[in-house]
This record gives sequence, structure tokens and C-alpha cells, in this order.
Amino acid sequence: MRAFIGIRIIPFEGIKEVLKELRKKGGIKTVEEENLHINIKFLGEISEKQAEEVKEVLKKLKAKPFNALINGIGFFPSENFIRVIFIKVISEELMKINEFIEEKLYEKGFMKEKREYAPHITLARVKRPLSKKEAGYLKEKEIKKEIRIREIELIKSTLTKQKPVYETIFKVSLS
Repeated sequence: MRAFIGIRIIPFEGIKEVLKELRKKGGIKTVEEENLHINIKFLGEISEKQAEEVKEVLKKLKAKPFNALINGIGFFPSENFIRVIFIKVISEELMKINEFIEEKLYEKGFMKEKREYAPHITLARVKRPLSKKEAGYLKEKEIKKEIRIREIELIKSTLTKQKPVYETIFKVSLS
């Protein structure tokens, strides 16, 4: 199964507005509202045995519910070469959770992520160059809200011709 560890996000008005605007533009594929999430760790193709190991790690996670700040739009890999449009997420607690999961999964034989963890919510994938005006307009959008994080999920991702379908395999409540 193709899977990742993440936090599902319920879109609020600011996110919905940006997604609506992005859908009007050609060459941009937006994420479906029901699939919005903060990725903690992309696992790729894993076996049932590996899924059980991930569940074991998530059960050992010691964290209380916490707030994360959603603050502004960013671009991957850079503003000059935009392939992904995302919303920045700021949270020290989320950084600690990622570090814990990376370390514990590495001990079980999973590969560590080479890039530094940058919490975000992907809004769209860009198939064509964005103009400076389009990028500037997006950067100016005021998206700022504190959200409460209460659960972390192991999510199976099935790619279909229409859209990816996400299914929660395991959920841990923070307490």
C-alpha cells in the first residue's frame, strides 16, 4: 500500500477561497478539500508488516493536543520555479513529533528524509510556469489561523484517474 503519516485539515474560508481561485486557472491541479492534510512523513509503498510497525511507533507517541499556526502561502521548490503551492504551518510541537517519528521509524529500517522537515498543507500542483504577477498575488493572500491538532493518522493513498483516495488505516488521539 502507498501510505503516509499526516494530520487531516478541515478547510476554513481562507483556504476555500484560494482553492476556488486556483481552480479557475489553467495548468494548476488543486487538492480536493477532503484530502487537505499536513504531511508528517511520506512512507511510499509499504507492506502490511511495515504498516504494523508504523502503528507501533504512533502508539508510543507522547503528545498532548496542541495549536499550530497556519500562516501564508509558499512555493516548492522555489518562488522562481513553482511546482507546488502550499500553506505554511508553524508549530514547534509538530517539529518534535516529526523528529520522534523519523527516529523511531529509522530504528525499524525505514529511510530517513534527507530534506529538513517543512510543515505545510499542499493546495495545488503547478503544471505550467506561473507569472510573477500570479505568484505575487498568491503571496499577498492573508491566510492566518490557529488550528487545534488532536489526532495523527496513518493514511493509505490510492491513486485513481480522477483523484487520490485517502483512507485512514490507524488513528492516534493526542492526550
